[in-house]
Amino acid sequence: MNNPDGFCILVLKSDVMLKRAVLSLMSLEKELEIVISEAVDIKKLASDVSKIIPNVVLFSESQPLASKETVAQLLDSHPKIRVVIVSMNSNWLHIYDKEDKLLTSLEDLLTVIKS
Repeated sequence: MNNPDGFCILVLKSDVMLKRAVLSLMSLEKELEIVISEAVDIKKLASDVSKIIPNVVLFSESQPLASKETVAQLLDSHPKIRVVIVSMNSNWLHIYDKEDKLLTSLEDLLTVIKS
């Protein structure tokens, strides 16, 4: 991330609507650093994430990389990032992040299940 005081979003190159939304964000929020990735496979995407170290990885649900396997691989190798997948058809955001919790009792499991 080139802006240590800001917030970095890695955007997987995608459709026009998502690009417009990202450009709008940039004009409203000056502290946002937006980096576009040209990745077409998980290896390149993981490499971009390792180099850039964004706070968020954002891409469209219509992209081939928008799979549970991709999300799991990104979160396993970079547990502090958040992955946001945008559904351009339904306006839903699918938000993924990783949290590890030590299980010391059944109460711990119940707490996680209920939260």
